[in-house]
Order: sequence, then structure tokens, then C-alpha cells
Amino acid sequence: MATTVPGGDGTDVILPEGISSDQVEVEVTDEGNTNVAIKEKTKDLQIEAKGSTAVTGEKVVNSTINVSTSKSENANIVLETTVSNQTNIANGGKGSLEVNINTGQVKNLTIDAGNKKRADLVSIKDDVKLTKATMKMGKGNDSVRFGKGVTFAGRTNIDLGKGGKDSVIIEADSISEGKLNITNFTKKDTITVGDETFTYKDIKNGAEITGINVELA
Repeated sequence: MATTVPGGDGTDVILPEGISSDQVEVEVTDEGNTNVAIKEKTKDLQIEAKGSTAVTGEKVVNSTINVSTSKSENANIVLETTVSNQTNIANGGKGSLEVNINTGQVKNLTIDAGNKKRADLVSIKDDVKLTKATMKMGKGNDSVRFGKGVTFAGRTNIDLGKGGKDSVIIEADSISEGKLNITNFTKKDTITVGDETFTYKDIKNGAEITGINVELA
């Protein structure tokens, strides 16, 4: 039987059958946020996040993080594990979503920011190896940022959604061919690679960005 462990600010961490609190330790920070420390490889972890939540430590497979906050709140979801495979992060609340992927090998990541008009952020830090991610950013002024040292394997798909002023920022000067696919790119959106920024007009007039396929809205 699964076990529910309370975190901070109303967050619940649901441990699958056979996993104890010795293997997955749930802590509440001084700020009232939740830290889920993976001590041993864990599968099928589920988190119902009502506030900012970090998953840290060892390998985690097939985990789900459902985010639900009020309109005025921002939930910061941090992933800082050695390996993450099939992590699904979904925002079903009214508040904005911030996702920080800080470390490790990250495979088959799915982020669904929901389809409400709000400013959501995804940040993939320098040392991450990213394999086959899918991000649906929804409405609002959204931002996706990739650090200079991010390694891409397989294709990452980013749907910028309808409306809003969105930005995709790649701190490296280039990425490998065919590693990034961006859809719903509108007249307000921009893509920055290194020191060069591309607009809707640039793409429409034939500008090509190495490693990136762009589909105009």
C-alpha cells in the first residue's frame, strides 16, 4: 500500500508500496518548502505540490509532480538528482510554474505548464544531459533557458502556446543539428543563441538556426 507523507504548505508526497521514509526522506525547510531526498533508487513517486518542492539525491524513475497553487503564488519545482527518467511535471493550479533542472542525466522529461495566462519559467542548468524532453508552456509570457554546458541527446520539443511574449534562450553559441524543435512561435517571441537573437520576422524571412527547427504560429 502506498504511504502519504506530508510536506510543507499542504504538499503531499506519496511513496509507492515497498518504499519507506528511510529510502525517501521528506523534509520541510525553514521557509516552509518541501525537500524530497531520494536515498535509494525510487520508482513511481508521486508528489501533490501545493508549494515550492525540490527532489534531490539518487535516481528517480517514472515520477509525477502535480502542482496546484493559487493565482497569486509561484511554485518552484527543483530537480537535482543523479538520474531522472520519465519525470512528469504538470501545473493544474492557477499560479505560475518555475522549473529548475539543476543536475544529472534527465531523460524523457515532460513539463505541462497548463493553458492559463501566466508567466512560466523552465531553466536547464549547465551540467545537465537532457534526452528527449517535451515542454508545453501554454499562455502568458513564458521563458525556457538552457545553460551553456547543457548536453542534448535526442530531440527536445517546446510548444510555446498561444499568445504571450515568449523567449527561448540558449547560452551556448550553438547546439547539435536537429536537437530542438520549437512550435507556436509568434510575432512577439524570440530565440537567443549565444549573443544573437532571432525574431518571428527573421525566421519568416528565411533565417536558419543551427540545431533548431522553428514552426511559425
